[in-house]
Amino acid sequence: MATCATAWLDHLDRCLPKVRADTVWNDLTDGEDFVIAMRARMSWVYGQLDPPPHVRHDLVSSAAGTSWVARIFTDARAPGYQVIAEMEENLTVREFPKQAGPGQRQPRGPSIRVCLLQQGVSTSAGFDWDYLLAMWPLLQRAPLDWVTHPAQPKAAHDRAGHQRMVAGGAPPYFGAGFGEAQAKISHSCMFGARAQLPATITLGDLAATMHALTQLILQLAAVEPPHRSP
Repeated sequence: MATCATAWLDHLDRCLPKVRADTVWNDLTDGEDFVIAMRARMSWVYGQLDPPPHVRHDLVSSAAGTSWVARIFTDARAPGYQVIAEMEENLTVREFPKQAGPGQRQPRGPSIRVCLLQQGVSTSAGFDWDYLLAMWPLLQRAPLDWVTHPAQPKAAHDRAGHQRMVAGGAPPYFGAGFGEAQAKISHSCMFGARAQLPATITLGDLAATMHALTQLILQLAAVEPPHRSP
């Protein structure tokens, strides 16, 4: 048993990428396994997270099941809602190459979404866009450069909610996320803002960015949902 364990540890030490705080996100070794390299980086960042009480964190597969996603989240004031920040390599899963190196697709850099997430639903039709709008002032002041491509919800009811929110003062890019299709698959939907970090960011700086987001998550979770008359 000891011999087998020693052999496995030696194998893992030789095969797994060596990553640390000064490792650059897109500094991949020519010919190494792209997916393993990305997972090693995400695992290292996740391992550095130590959120305060009431903020949870986990490491999950993306919806497509290849890349890994580091998440921090907490319950919002409204029942059935959470505030969540999640980080994932922005190169789409369908473009993930088998090997890294010249001529191959390279990492684009980590993408961070900060969203209001609704749980326990089979449709996004009931998502509270007014509640999301109430969180915009905090997100507007956050030290992140939000991607300004206009959000384009696919379902008609999501488009209507987004348009109503923009009419209420939110920028067109606020409201990006996952709506009706995701609700049918995972019984949750989420909308918010997205920031794109440089592919040359170090893992130490990335972990610090995620750690700083815990305070934003707590502030957003403290926002009261808009009052509705009976």
